[in-house]
Amino acid sequence: MNGLEKIKVLDTMSVERISNLYMEKEFGSLDQQRNMIDTVAERLSKEWDVKINIIKRSREKRSAKKGTFYKRAAIIELLELMRSGKIQMVIFEKLDRFSRDQIGTLEFLEEAEKLDVIIYDIEYGKINLKDKNCRFLIQMKTWQNQEYSLDLGEKVQRKARMAMVFNQKDNSSRNCLGLDKIKGHSGFYKINDDEVRIVKDIMNKFILYQSYKETVSYCNEMGYRAKSGVKFDLRRLQRLFNDPKLSGESSFEDIWDQFPELQDDKRMVKWSYRHGRVIGEELLAKVKLTMQLLNKVKRTKAGKDGRVSLLSSILKSPCGANFYRESAGNYVYYFNPKTKERLRLEEVESKVIGDIQEILINSKELRKQIDRTILSGDSVVKKLGDRLSRIDKEIDAKNRILDGFSKKMQKLVLSDSEDIAEACEFMIGEKNKVVRELECLEDEKLEVEHKKSHVKQVVDEKAAEKWIKKTMASFSKEPCVRKKAILSTIFKEIIYENEKLIYKVNLDPDGVEVSKKIFGKKGESFGSYSEKFPLEENFGIRSKWRERRDSNSRPSP
Repeated sequence: MNGLEKIKVLDTMSVERISNLYMEKEFGSLDQQRNMIDTVAERLSKEWDVKINIIKRSREKRSAKKGTFYKRAAIIELLELMRSGKIQMVIFEKLDRFSRDQIGTLEFLEEAEKLDVIIYDIEYGKINLKDKNCRFLIQMKTWQNQEYSLDLGEKVQRKARMAMVFNQKDNSSRNCLGLDKIKGHSGFYKINDDEVRIVKDIMNKFILYQSYKETVSYCNEMGYRAKSGVKFDLRRLQRLFNDPKLSGESSFEDIWDQFPELQDDKRMVKWSYRHGRVIGEELLAKVKLTMQLLNKVKRTKAGKDGRVSLLSSILKSPCGANFYRESAGNYVYYFNPKTKERLRLEEVESKVIGDIQEILINSKELRKQIDRTILSGDSVVKKLGDRLSRIDKEIDAKNRILDGFSKKMQKLVLSDSEDIAEACEFMIGEKNKVVRELECLEDEKLEVEHKKSHVKQVVDEKAAEKWIKKTMASFSKEPCVRKKAILSTIFKEIIYENEKLIYKVNLDPDGVEVSKKIFGKKGESFGSYSEKFPLEENFGIRSKWRERRDSNSRPSP
């Protein structure tokens, strides 16, 4: 056997997976896979004259469809074991038991080959991507597996939507206060009059108080409970108000044009529940308007110390696991629950900001652009100042309009006028339009202020470096939310691997050259290095498979 002459023991991992519990309950699918793998391992031990020692079994009860490959805990664990050299072989029954994601599977096989890990498919045999016939067959099989998965998903969704429209069936599993499930008829409900009275009381108090907090307190004082039997809180109250079952109708986007005669201008199809309307149209309209009145712009939440984690969702381990914010005593860390690594928040963030400055200073093209640009300081500042004053006036005008809307909406909520549902819908639409215009003006104001603060005359050869340093100093004083948004724009990911930071940037496809160093708790250096990092995807594998996929991909519906 090639490559196995000197090996006496092959530490092996088996991969066993089912996509639904029915297969396990009716046929014992996982046990069948395990028995087949054990039998093949025993046969191969005799043929190859090595002891195949299965040290780890990966058993999953979940889907392996496209897009979930690198999110599966079993795949992440398998990659870590391969990279650490703890296993030399992986066995599975057939490729679709491993994954139905074509690109993910091919990238995994390519990395396994680089790490000299044997991949054995019971249906096919040993997989060798250097062999032309094997490579062609594996590409065909992975493509077929992915197509089967996509086609199956489409069929299930199409049938579910047909059941919604023609049979008035609800495919969501969550029940709602005011409704009871009908035993033996999945997806159908009957109205519970006692619970409906509770829901109406809660909604009327919400309209009266115009406060989530006071409404939640009222619910707990009265002993009201959600359908699950737990006390009401903000999330459960909002979920109740937004549940389409109470209005007796819902909608979805008809992406496959199944129901062209029912579509509106935006390809949306409206369908009704069999149980019909639970809460009156006027009451629901008032609740919707009150929620809109209390609606606030979502902002990045700060921690208890008032700080925003700049690298959340950006800082990751090589296997794609995120680092999360964690506090311990007086210190705040980025913690990775998969790798158990803990990094000081302040040190990592300051290191990243310092590296950005170094990247910009070392960028020859950027220096040329700055040196080439002649900024006429006084005239530009004056023009930007005039523009800012105009924007401020428009923002004040929009804010006055919003204040007027708020007063009108409050009066409308508390009134008993006719056609209140149409009036509420019109009022919400007009308010949202003004809010969008106001957001655009705020963004424009920030942009103009940023330009105004950085306009200057190029005076010497070091102007570019001075400008960059001044820009970074200004950046460090920016609010944390804006700073985080800028970092998310610059970096696709920041990988922490082997005590080093590896940047994957959105801007430069050829990567960046920068010295990277990070320090431990007591200031001891973990070492530094300078290297050219290309922009690569998914675990550092150059994605030739993705390029091929993009040029010959399955069209979206």
